[in-house]
Amino acid sequence: MMKSNKLIIALSSVFILASCAKEKSSSTGWEYNNSKNGGFETNNKFEEQITGPGLLFVEGGAFTMGRVEQDVMYEWNNVPRKVTVSSFYLDETEVRNVDYLEYLHWIKRVYAQSYPEVYKKSLPDTLVWRDKLGYNEPFVTQYLRHPAYQNYPVVGVSWTQANDFCIWRTDRVNERILINEGILKEDPEQADDNTFNTEAYLAGQYEGIIGRNLKNLDPSTGEKTRRVRVEDGLILPKYRLATEAEWEFAALGYVGNTQEENTSERKLYPWNGSSLRNGDPKNQGEIMANFKRGRGDNMGVAGNLNDNADITAPVRSYWPNDYGLYNMAGNVSEWVMDVYRPEIEQTTIADHRSFRGNVYETDSLDADGMVNIDKLGRVIQEPVDVQGNAYRRNYKKADNINFLDGDIESQMGIDWNTYLEETTTSDTARVQIDKWNRSASKYKDNAPEGNSNAVAEQTIGMMLGMLANISRSSRQVRNGVWDRKGNQGKELKNLCVGIIGYGNVGSTLAKLLHVFGCKVMAYDKFKVGFGNEFVEEVSLEKLKSEADLVTLHVPLNEFSHEMINQSFISEMGNPFYLLNLSRGYVVKMSDIIFGLKEGKILGASLDVLPNENILNLTDKEQKELYYLSENEDVIVTPHVGGLTADSYKLLAEVLAEKLNTWIKK
Repeated sequence: MMKSNKLIIALSSVFILASCAKEKSSSTGWEYNNSKNGGFETNNKFEEQITGPGLLFVEGGAFTMGRVEQDVMYEWNNVPRKVTVSSFYLDETEVRNVDYLEYLHWIKRVYAQSYPEVYKKSLPDTLVWRDKLGYNEPFVTQYLRHPAYQNYPVVGVSWTQANDFCIWRTDRVNERILINEGILKEDPEQADDNTFNTEAYLAGQYEGIIGRNLKNLDPSTGEKTRRVRVEDGLILPKYRLATEAEWEFAALGYVGNTQEENTSERKLYPWNGSSLRNGDPKNQGEIMANFKRGRGDNMGVAGNLNDNADITAPVRSYWPNDYGLYNMAGNVSEWVMDVYRPEIEQTTIADHRSFRGNVYETDSLDADGMVNIDKLGRVIQEPVDVQGNAYRRNYKKADNINFLDGDIESQMGIDWNTYLEETTTSDTARVQIDKWNRSASKYKDNAPEGNSNAVAEQTIGMMLGMLANISRSSRQVRNGVWDRKGNQGKELKNLCVGIIGYGNVGSTLAKLLHVFGCKVMAYDKFKVGFGNEFVEEVSLEKLKSEADLVTLHVPLNEFSHEMINQSFISEMGNPFYLLNLSRGYVVKMSDIIFGLKEGKILGASLDVLPNENILNLTDKEQKELYYLSENEDVIVTPHVGGLTADSYKLLAEVLAEKLNTWIKK
């Protein structure tokens, strides 16, 4: 299971008091907390953030993260690197069965009547206990729910379930705080979208049963009271999973081995020493954590069960580390927030608060500027707008999971100008950017020739798959349906293919399509005079009027963003097949689904999606992906168009050649 934790920030639970009224701003001289001069409020009674239930404070600092033992296989996928971790809070123990049962009880009570699927999705996988050659059925039925195991760590919880648990815990802790302070009253009738959610409450989208509100000092509102705000320091920040760096830092507990910024010993375990056994004379030889010590030996010998556990052990069975945290080694495996990548270069991680997995989101707003609430009462999140970030220097897009992960795939189709601007900060580096822009502009098309053939072949494969109804018929056969007539296909030879974007991929595709004898036409907004024996250069209007298949091979920019929308679809002369192997945001997914439902789009093949982090989709994105994946006329693949061994090799060669040429200039 996981450790739920949250960052410490400079907030407190102390209310803004009228006695603060005489304090003045050092910037303007105006009094704080005075309704007569505008009512700007500040909490001058703040001392520190209160500690949430079950949490311990972990003082941050710098440490060497990564491998400590010898890398006998020379994989170098966990190289040591020095990073800094900010102070944070971490659960004293693993999340227990009784904690998770409390969560399940609340979910069932609040949502089960209207949305039973929410409760079902929250249930742990109790079948993890089963072994083909072992009898563990009692654990399947007893481990989670029997009171004898209530203080044992919960198991069988997925990463998504762990994150949902954190959301629930945030809301229940903050609701309890507001109730204890008299702001809200207990509401046992909460259900469905009328449930307390921290973000919804702060956004004014949850009322609850009001006990009392705070005095409002802002005369412009005309209201004598107001609800609690973040500035009051009462609401605690979000619970979340620890990052990998935070987890390793907390597990090692160097606070007990540090004197005047010097670490006296680098630990292999949360305790001192290189042995799994206790060296203290009082507990000599006892196992320091719950480990399986060898085949068939899960707990020791009868009469001397020195780890006292054949499976998991209760959460406080062993010695805590120097932070007071229990079971930071052994017992169960914990979830962390990061998306795992084998790190090769130290330059691919941040030295402050190291983390991989950022997907930036913002509140979804309605036409009136109010936040949208889903059926569970939670604020709907959506990825930050690509166009809105066009001029930002620190990030460009919402999904940054694959940013600079050090593998070849992350370099495919890279815009080197954007890459350099995003990853360099020094004046010297910016000089290099200028040099690149002035002297190497011919390389701005990146290295798409490295994987152009792979993408083109994938495109043709998808075309043939749609025309021959391969996906539909294969699914039907798996379900026991043998329908030859209903799956009668079409020949590519008799159709017109329209290519939008005539770069390396588009031109390669045209040559391959020539073999099939079909009519091929292409449109490119930034390129003219490319017509030849393989392709007819046409306007976008002509392509729309004649094409039976439309395939997209364009970069994402202000012109291509959601270019395939309802307007485009309605302007097509014939019902058509759509293929997108470029960028997810080139198409508007809701309009594609509309086109499929209306019969304007006969079939779609999508190798890319707007949000390819399918574990972190909005409700809208989940519904769209579900529809597409269940539609027999749609093929969805996980961005594998250029992912071949041959393209990897060629891409590396092309990039190396271009970099070498640029360096020489």
